[in-house]
Amino acid sequence: MRKLTLTTLILLFLLGNLLGKNTGEAPRQNQTAEFGRATGIYPAQDEQTHQIGNLYLTITNYGFFGSQRGDDTPTYCITADEEICGRETGSCRPSAEYPGCTGLEYLFMGALWVGAVVGGDTLVSVGEDGWNPDINELFPSYNDEDTLIYRSVLEGDPDAVSEEDFVGSFSDTITSSITPPDHRPIGIKIYQESYAWSYSYANNFVFIDYAFENIRDDGRTIKDLYIGLYIDGDVGHVDVHDYAQDDITGFIENYVSEQNETTAVYLAWLADNDGDPEDGVYTEKSATGAMAVKLLRGPGGTDISSLKFAYNWWISNTDEAYDWGPMMWGNDLGFDGTPEGDINKYKVMSNCEFDYNQTDIGDREGWIDPPASEDDLRDGYDTRFLLSFGPIEVRPNLPQDSLPHITIAFMVGENFHQDPNNVEGPLWEPNFGFDNLAAAAYWVQQIFENDYKGPEPPPAPEFKIVLGQSKATILWKGTGVEDVCDSITGIHDFEGYRIYIAEENIDQYYVPLVQYDKVNYMKVNYIYEIFDSVSSTTGDSLFHYDTLYSDTLLTADDQYDAYLITATGDTESVTLTPKPFEVNNGMPPDTVYEGEDWYYYVIDNLLPGDDKWVVVTAFDYGQPSKELASLECNKTKNSKWFVPSGAPATDDKVRVVPNPYRVDHDYKAYWEHSFTSEWTEYSRKIRFYNLPKKCTIRIFTLDGDLVKELEHDESQSGEMVGAEDWDLISRNDQSIVSGIYIFSVENEETGKIQTGKFVIIK
Repeated sequence: MRKLTLTTLILLFLLGNLLGKNTGEAPRQNQTAEFGRATGIYPAQDEQTHQIGNLYLTITNYGFFGSQRGDDTPTYCITADEEICGRETGSCRPSAEYPGCTGLEYLFMGALWVGAVVGGDTLVSVGEDGWNPDINELFPSYNDEDTLIYRSVLEGDPDAVSEEDFVGSFSDTITSSITPPDHRPIGIKIYQESYAWSYSYANNFVFIDYAFENIRDDGRTIKDLYIGLYIDGDVGHVDVHDYAQDDITGFIENYVSEQNETTAVYLAWLADNDGDPEDGVYTEKSATGAMAVKLLRGPGGTDISSLKFAYNWWISNTDEAYDWGPMMWGNDLGFDGTPEGDINKYKVMSNCEFDYNQTDIGDREGWIDPPASEDDLRDGYDTRFLLSFGPIEVRPNLPQDSLPHITIAFMVGENFHQDPNNVEGPLWEPNFGFDNLAAAAYWVQQIFENDYKGPEPPPAPEFKIVLGQSKATILWKGTGVEDVCDSITGIHDFEGYRIYIAEENIDQYYVPLVQYDKVNYMKVNYIYEIFDSVSSTTGDSLFHYDTLYSDTLLTADDQYDAYLITATGDTESVTLTPKPFEVNNGMPPDTVYEGEDWYYYVIDNLLPGDDKWVVVTAFDYGQPSKELASLECNKTKNSKWFVPSGAPATDDKVRVVPNPYRVDHDYKAYWEHSFTSEWTEYSRKIRFYNLPKKCTIRIFTLDGDLVKELEHDESQSGEMVGAEDWDLISRNDQSIVSGIYIFSVENEETGKIQTGKFVIIK
């Protein structure tokens, strides 16, 4: 059935390509799928997705970042051994999704462009052309092991820089059937490293560092090298139709705060034109933020004043009236839109031009007049920009530690759009909110100048779950947590623990259960605003979980357990559950478990068989004098999955829910619901619970034919505690039919076998 459906979809897709109308856009595809994966005869292309923070950014080892999400034929896909937002294997990776798992995208693709003059020839090699989908000229080697390398300080890797590093390399000298036939290589190899963190002040940006090596075999120096970062944003929610067609871009040099303080930020930014409100109101599908790129280091180090910069933007379209970008009168390049070919690309990279902001079309002197379509272009279109810098000289035979580098930061800032009605021409710009982008730029600069180090939260405590009758006892240790000194601030700043619970292992979905604080008179740093919104302090969204926000920047006073309730102007009556969150002064009670001392907390009134995620975090009290809020260790990386047990008399009896499973019942809303992906036939599930820690589940027909075998091992990362789900798909990849099924559960430790039955009604 699945193969038939897939074949039908492919035929329909091909037919649609033959008969479909021209929308004016370039084909949204990449040659990766055609070339296949690394097999020894193709370059070892690889993709990985940063998801340690709130910015889910996909990185590759072929001069390209992002995933072209929104394409009808995704080629940058989630693999079987990955877990990204609960999405299916084969679905498109996040491109630059922020916050992660929300479907809000801030990038279609980003690519490295490298251009130089070698022997009198102007040559450009690109990680992605951006218009012609058949042009990609940067690839890794043919070695199957030359894929992206993962490193992490969380795992004690001495070479790691951040909590999530991806390291790879590529060059423009790979020659095979996948290289454009007219490609002429510069002879350059590029070493790429990307870094990401989960910390609250750093979870919305990713660093990318590039080092350039001259690998020409003629010994020539590569001169007049210009480097460009090509960005095609496509900002919007993936469910919003044509969200790529209304982007705007600009460059901000200085940020002026509400206190009238000016800070240099130097950000090339891109955003949706209005944040996609619905009926005049922002919703969970409104892309109200903006993405930006910042250069931090050039070949000469942090002093980038010797470089020449250019910021050029244009709109790509098959209709000449819309394929256009600004150009100064004295800088006529012979074209006014998409730069095609090596010479035109190099002209744009090296023109030293800083284009005016897109919302200012038709409002600038000294620039070539815009086309008749200027009104359509001003209020947003399929916009791209190129941030470029040079010239750089790359000599041959340089040692690895002497290679020229550039370092950039890719970031997303929230609340760029704050007024759903701010939609009229140049009047938009004064109402754009750069506060969060400026804050990200500040921390990007601080972390970079401190050798990629910043203040850290306390380490995550070790914890266990002990299941009881409709309850779970959470046990954790303070060893190696409460006595840790922050390596940057030099302060022993541990303050306490929090316990959260969630339906899915997604940061925004965790609900706080309890907090324990040290009695050390630092409690005044924790004054909370409690409201029903994931990201906004200005209005309630009743479909969101309650979220706890801490603010360490308030003036200290003598209060304990103080709460500040933000008035949000509700017109609906809202009933609040009593005691939704506990705050306790002092450490929790402890107990002896397996001969050791543990703190403990009991979660009661749990529904048997209803799985949950739980996590114990540690947090510090921040550093208010440095405007540093309280830091808390990562939730999603330290969480555990468990399934509550049933009544004591049947605690050791393996059970199945729902039983019977009825196809005519709608389980989508609660049992088979996912916050992050659409329902499919593979979303069906029954659950075996009260399972031993390690066991084998075998499912048979009444005739004794083996239908499916499931392995349950709670020692493996990601396994549920006490339960295992099955999607009603047989070992032959077929949906099972109606009937009575027999199951057996073999305890791998004791050899004991339990049996039972369940019914499927279709």
